[in-house]
Amino acid sequence: MRAATLIGLVALVACNKSDAPRVSVDEEFKLGVLAENEKPPDYMKARQHYTPACNAKHWPSCAMLGLLFKRGLGGPQDEAKSVELFRDGCTAGDMHSCSNLGVAYSEGAGIAQDHAKALEHLTRACTGTYARACTNLGMAHARGLGVTVDKAKALEWYLKGCEMNEANACAIAGGYLAEGTDVPKDEARAAELLKKACSLGDERSCPPKAPIAPQ
Repeated sequence: MRAATLIGLVALVACNKSDAPRVSVDEEFKLGVLAENEKPPDYMKARQHYTPACNAKHWPSCAMLGLLFKRGLGGPQDEAKSVELFRDGCTAGDMHSCSNLGVAYSEGAGIAQDHAKALEHLTRACTGTYARACTNLGMAHARGLGVTVDKAKALEWYLKGCEMNEANACAIAGGYLAEGTDVPKDEARAAELLKKACSLGDERSCPPKAPIAPQ
């Protein structure tokens, strides 16, 4: 009787262990981000958290995991795998994934370089309120990547990114208006943008440093 009771207890413990709730995909994502923000970053741990979440179709995790594959951080580099993750996420409507896919097309990283497709995906991401994509669109127009060089259009995209609190976009837009190169000079607006960039953590924009040169 005692042996049977012990066997029953062991079975109960095993059942409880297997039925224990797993960490949610949102929690896995947060733990992955925390691992990347450690000093020094623990990219291997980040991969370990992003992977199960991505396998469960948590697309923000796939976007982050794809970047680790692209850069070879925390494990083997696999640019083709990164593009696969970005494309899946973008198809599902994740704007970070669309932005990453646009950058991959622009760089020819894991996929044939195609500036037209880069612009397509970056525009979708920016208008879908992923601010960093707006900054990349600004750079594409400033440098003539798939389009004619157009600093005024570049400034429009930088300002859109800044409206969504993308520090780099604010900094670059401030530099444009401070310099007045190919766009009307507006020192007062430039000061506002640089102040905002500084408040968002862009130390390059904080006094007494000079405005960032237009790019």
